[in-house]
Amino acid sequence: MARLAIALSLVLAGVLQTSAEENPLLVLINSIATNHVLKDINEKLPGKVLELGLDPLTTATEDGEDLKVSNIVGLKNVVVDSVQVTSVALGDAETLANFDCKAHFTENLTATLQMGVGNSFNAEAIGLRAVLASFQATLDLHKLEVTSLRVVKLDLQFDDLSLSLSDGMSGFNPIFTLAGDQKVKMEAMVSKKVQSFAQEALSLMMPIKLPEQAVETAMFYP
Repeated sequence: MARLAIALSLVLAGVLQTSAEENPLLVLINSIATNHVLKDINEKLPGKVLELGLDPLTTATEDGEDLKVSNIVGLKNVVVDSVQVTSVALGDAETLANFDCKAHFTENLTATLQMGVGNSFNAEAIGLRAVLASFQATLDLHKLEVTSLRVVKLDLQFDDLSLSLSDGMSGFNPIFTLAGDQKVKMEAMVSKKVQSFAQEALSLMMPIKLPEQAVETAMFYP
């Protein structure tokens, strides 16, 4: 631990002497995020989604909304593909790191949609992925912990959204697809909902303990 404390002090001192591109703290935290935090999130996030009762999710509709979304299945199937730390702000008590992620869902997301007082539709989002997910992490480098994660922005896209009438009694059950502007609106709505749920799940995972060996490896063998 003594060797780690000395090395960490040298890294923090070096922050003041280098450009942003060469910032040793940014390099260190990027290494830790890629090699440890990413693995920890992928291992624990599906369980937290289930623990919060978010899969299946009974409803994602707020009062007064014309489009009602219910019975959402598949949120637990998210996988974070990559983490890239974009900036680090060193403080006396804590360190703030901003980072971007990319993620995808391993299975299609399904739900029931009702538009106004009209028919209900079975919906299947095909190829759902996070093209941009921005976060801010608060780190305690002395305790080697990620103490909080805040979801700053989440943009979800899907390749297609398949809609079919949910009335199983009807012999006429065509498949619909959304027009371009409708698809964009639906992606924005889903992004807003999932961002709220993601924040709940991530907050339950805090703190994330960074093992001393992983930090040492990142520092001495980047």
